[in-house]
Amino acid sequence: MILSRLCIKNNSGKGGEIKIKWFGFNRVLLSFFILFSASFCLIAQDSDCRIAFDTRGGLYPFGGPVLDTLVEILEEVGSYVDIIDSTSIDICINTYHICYLPYPDYHIGFTTEHIREIQNYVYYGGLIIVTSDHSHVGTLDSAISLVNNLLTDSVWNIGLISNYDCAYDPTDFYYGLEGILIHQFEIHPYTNLLDTIVLDYSGSISISGQGRAIARGDEDTYRDTRDSVIVSFPIVLAISHYGIGVILLISDCNLFNPDPYLEDSIPFLRHYKNIRFALSIFDCATTPHFYFQPSIHGFISCGPGSEFSWDVSISNYGYINPELLELSVNEHHLTTGSEYVEVFDSSFLVAISQLIDPKHGDTINLCIENIVDVDSFWPFDSFSYIVVVDYEAPVFSEPFPPHDTAVDWFDSISIEISDSLAGMDTSSLILIINGDTFTIAEEWITYSGSRLVIHQSAGDSIFLAD
Repeated sequence: MILSRLCIKNNSGKGGEIKIKWFGFNRVLLSFFILFSASFCLIAQDSDCRIAFDTRGGLYPFGGPVLDTLVEILEEVGSYVDIIDSTSIDICINTYHICYLPYPDYHIGFTTEHIREIQNYVYYGGLIIVTSDHSHVGTLDSAISLVNNLLTDSVWNIGLISNYDCAYDPTDFYYGLEGILIHQFEIHPYTNLLDTIVLDYSGSISISGQGRAIARGDEDTYRDTRDSVIVSFPIVLAISHYGIGVILLISDCNLFNPDPYLEDSIPFLRHYKNIRFALSIFDCATTPHFYFQPSIHGFISCGPGSEFSWDVSISNYGYINPELLELSVNEHHLTTGSEYVEVFDSSFLVAISQLIDPKHGDTINLCIENIVDVDSFWPFDSFSYIVVVDYEAPVFSEPFPPHDTAVDWFDSISIEISDSLAGMDTSSLILIINGDTFTIAEEWITYSGSRLVIHQSAGDSIFLAD
């Protein structure tokens, strides 16, 4: 016969502890502990570069071969690429680092639900690459309208719009006037090492507000709008931002065309630096990625009176410009000069516990009002998220074998563990059995729903003390 006795207690703060003891007639004292440690989680970032080609808006005719060739090129350099279409099930673009939107089918386009998904993706740090093209053809004009429905949606104000025109260059072209050569690049990570790219029947882009041009035609490149001809260094590549994500607009859907141009034998995308540009924008090491602690929609799980902070680091960012950094924690507006803020190159820390004294169940609004790197490549603003304060430890109940009950044998040990706010962080679970330490990584320990089970019987060696 074995006598089971259960003792439950909580450490201060979020961490908790439960102790269970069993006594047998011919056995020494056996003890079993479950310890929990409070922990923060960073936003998950895969080591591999994950790219989604989102074709749910359809593909303008002849777009399919372009995608296939581009996918092959990206996979050759180690990227992971998925093509998403209207038949894809349980696929969310939020699981990808980069999302490419090919020029849409003028019969389909982007639904309101799809646009909201794209905006949410960008707001929380994604890069969306949007493709447009020239006008002067009815179906092309319709497709441009679908692109602009996305770009000008009222939820965001990104300052990018695709013009209804066609760009030509009478002196600097490849084969015909419509095959314009682009040499005018702004200094930016996306255009690094570019001297020339070639476009084929490109349109142009208008920018306002936070929209920024990164490539233009030269001094005699002109826009034909049907009604007029405008010589104006037309913009062909432009970027903007929303939250902590980036929007890149490309004015030519033929930029990555794998077919030769007219009588040429070389694939169009292999001329000049078109592939170099593709490899730059589809490289996850080019666009900034934010890492937050506590995580987005996460929890602060320290005990009352404990010190905790808001830690933010940014990869692919260079140095933060400290003079332009503006933050807020609830109603408190903070800058670099605040005693609660520290800036370290491409990261910053806010000492939240010195600024406010939250209670269990409170919410804290963390906001980046403005942040810019010293090179001004990547400005971001108006991004916020909420975390919840969870000071209460997990609750233990329904242990088996039951407390203070005599049993002859047991095939497993289990207990119910519940936490009303944050839930249990299984990575913080530590079990000590007769002085030996185990974690949930053991194959004989499972946690399903809210039930922790140790799949061992009373006769197994872990329950036999020396």
